[in-house]
Amino acid sequence: MIRLTRTFALIPIILLALAGCDSGSTMSVGGTPSGQPEPLPEESPPPAGPDLAIGKANFEATCAGCHGNSGENIFRPLNPDNCLVANCTDLTELASFINIYMPPDDAQSCTLDGENSCALTTAAYIINGFTTEISDETREPTEPTEPTEPTEPPDQNVQTPLARLTNDEYVNSIRTLLKLPAGSPEVEAAKESLVTESIIRGLSNDAETQALTQLTVSGYSKMAIAASSDFLSGVSSKEDLQSLLNCPALLENDNGSSLTRRCVEEFSKGLIATAYRRPANESDFSNITEIYDTIVAINDEAGNAKYDIDAHKATIQAIIQYITLSPEFILIVERGKTDPDSSDQLTKQLTDFEIATRMALFLAGTLPDETLLADASAGLLGNAETRIRHADRLMSSNIGTEQFTTLIRNWLGIDESITETADIEKVNSFITNWFVNEGMFSDLYQAPVTVEHTSGTNTTEPVGVLGLQAFVASHTFFPTPTFITRGVFVVEQLLCEALPDDIPDDALDAGELTPVEVFEFHSKQSCATCHKVFDNYGAAFQQFDPETSLFNPASQDFGSSFDLFNIGDINTSVSTLDDLGFSMGSSERASNCMAELWYRHSLRRNIDNQGKDNRELQLLMDSWAESGDKSMKSLLRAIVASDSFITLYL
Repeated sequence: MIRLTRTFALIPIILLALAGCDSGSTMSVGGTPSGQPEPLPEESPPPAGPDLAIGKANFEATCAGCHGNSGENIFRPLNPDNCLVANCTDLTELASFINIYMPPDDAQSCTLDGENSCALTTAAYIINGFTTEISDETREPTEPTEPTEPTEPPDQNVQTPLARLTNDEYVNSIRTLLKLPAGSPEVEAAKESLVTESIIRGLSNDAETQALTQLTVSGYSKMAIAASSDFLSGVSSKEDLQSLLNCPALLENDNGSSLTRRCVEEFSKGLIATAYRRPANESDFSNITEIYDTIVAINDEAGNAKYDIDAHKATIQAIIQYITLSPEFILIVERGKTDPDSSDQLTKQLTDFEIATRMALFLAGTLPDETLLADASAGLLGNAETRIRHADRLMSSNIGTEQFTTLIRNWLGIDESITETADIEKVNSFITNWFVNEGMFSDLYQAPVTVEHTSGTNTTEPVGVLGLQAFVASHTFFPTPTFITRGVFVVEQLLCEALPDDIPDDALDAGELTPVEVFEFHSKQSCATCHKVFDNYGAAFQQFDPETSLFNPASQDFGSSFDLFNIGDINTSVSTLDDLGFSMGSSERASNCMAELWYRHSLRRNIDNQGKDNRELQLLMDSWAESGDKSMKSLLRAIVASDSFITLYL
């Protein structure tokens, strides 16, 4: 009998391939990295091109172990129709990819430093069809081409990097794919194996920080195994499996009939189209068929009945693991539409299926649903009104609401691990109501909230999220005085103001002084250079006890009034937190900061504040302001409707 916990023998090859793909790299046409490798020699080599015999030796020594002697390995194929991340039809691009990423355990060892270099000869051997007989594809032109004036492509630093699903997106996508309920036991346990992600301004989907390591994909592997196990957890009979797969022909024959094979294939086709966020192709199907045949062979070798229930369950588990560990599932590969008539080959419109993926991940944190994919298939997502219609639908769904409650809480730096459950429930309720009811931007900082006092009484204060105990407690880091930690967060995260880089040589050890003494010391010239930027923003929280985060309206330890450092249109004095909340809620600088954050989040990358991104962001801010509806949902609609949302920068 086949043990259900057995991992399909060849699946680790996917992990090797994934670990060799640094998701922080940028992608060129066809999904090939650009911008990092040394350029190929400008002079044309002899007509024979790179030495294919050297390429063959390099491939067999370095590549065949994972890819197979002719690139035939089903988990990491190398052929023009199914090369996933790299471009297996272009010598220059494939050589560049090999130079940067291959082999996974010794990346950049196969160099690109001459016409018979490792990367170039290996790429030529692959493109030549794994033979040393020279073909036209690998011949270099015998006639030199006309030289052209070198030009510097505009705004190169807005290149769209190759991204991957975040941990939350990966788990949500698996649940969506397999229709697993929240709280599936093995999936919940496997979440502990996922590697902690880098956070930039509260969010984790910036592709520049999403390196794929062996530890990362090990976590993915455990999650895939757990998900396949949870999917089949209720199956103990032929009838259970037939119902789960919606395939009554299953197990009806003992001789390997096409009906049995077709049942598995039909189940797999549905998974692939959803998981890969695009229509499935013949190569996808052939890989699944090979998995099926391999499981049958394993079962035969073990001397088991060919089609017993456990054999079929093992097959389904292997298929699920194959799909959910595939680069097509984990990576977000955007190639855009090719327009040969366009003069700008560095800017392309995304395909409709790529737009559907961006929308679903941005607005719901999971795979595109059938409705979104149907409009993608019909070619309708290039239309802004169609995208807005889908945006409203996704934002109004339970999963959309949960997505943004979590994302907004993360952006606000609210740490669930250091606050009481009741306080987290209060902040979740505040954020959800603000988002769902389309509260204005100003309400985030000015809405009335119930504040608990040190005396045990409660009052209602117009301080919005700034006055919620979970927010205040999350920005308390002893022994650093709270006016520093809270002030730094407000200035850097909520106003997008860069902090000074240099710390004076005479910076003091705050542990020897009281917070009030530290505050006074910071007014000295050597400290004021930095601390004048954020100290007074944090001092506005002085009415909250530093240890309990409860409210004490009588507290004025730092003074009765503070002059806020001039940031954008904020240039005023404040006495209390509601003064700060009024200034923040009325500030164009603060609302633009929020717009910039969510614009960047939608693109999954850092943005260029000088070139194209800056212009597109300004258009977005203007559109949001002119709408007269400065709610969070209105901002998200403006982002989704923008041209930049459906644009790929190369």
